[in-house]
Amino acid sequence: MREIEVRRVKIPDGVKVNVNGKVVEVIGEKGRLVRDFSSLPVSIQLLQL
Repeated sequence: MREIEVRRVKIPDGVKVNVNGKVVEVIGEKGRLVRDFSSLPVSIQLLQL
């Protein structure tokens, strides 16, 4: 599969992001959010820049 688009997202201080396959979990001061992207043809990577 070829790469169509790359999006980089800055993670604010105090926010923790976990990526497990196509499941993304975001934890911050306002709570916890989990999204499952397994039904979409995407590749998700967490990079430390």
